[in-house]
Amino acid sequence: PGHIFSLWKVAVPMAYRYLRSSRMFHPKDSRIFLRVTSEQIPLRDSQISLNSTVDALGVPTVNVHWAIDGRELDSIAYFAEEVHARLRAAGIADLAINPKLAARDRTFLTEGDDTNHQMGGCRMAETASDGVVDINCKVFGTDDIFVAGAAVIPSSGFPNCTLTSIALGLRLSDHLRSI
Repeated sequence: PGHIFSLWKVAVPMAYRYLRSSRMFHPKDSRIFLRVTSEQIPLRDSQISLNSTVDALGVPTVNVHWAIDGRELDSIAYFAEEVHARLRAAGIADLAINPKLAARDRTFLTEGDDTNHQMGGCRMAETASDGVVDINCKVFGTDDIFVAGAAVIPSSGFPNCTLTSIALGLRLSDHLRSI
């Protein structure tokens, strides 16, 4: 019964507001945060390599060097400015842009985070100079080493890469059956 009463306190105002102005319930004194997610420019300097040291199980430890180009800053700032201008012109909202972003201060990039979609470590490309695997996920310069998964996706994006990784694995399975 307590849960039903709690739900009722939210559901009735939400239904009223939706019917009155086709909007969802949103308390007038709350804030909405706009988060911009941007694709990172792939860089040769961003690398994953094996160290000469090993862990307790004898497996080599990994060295991750993540580099950010910085040109992403202009794209993110431009997008935020356009959203701000359009929301304001429509009378919907006034967007407060992070001052570091507005000034295109490179230190803004240190406040960013990833979306936990690690990909691109074995980038798919047309040539060995541009990637690690070919269009069939075969490691360049080898006869029988293939890579399946998000590691072959050439650049990172915002959405979850699981379904794309599965599709690439199925595609690789079909290819391996045909050879």
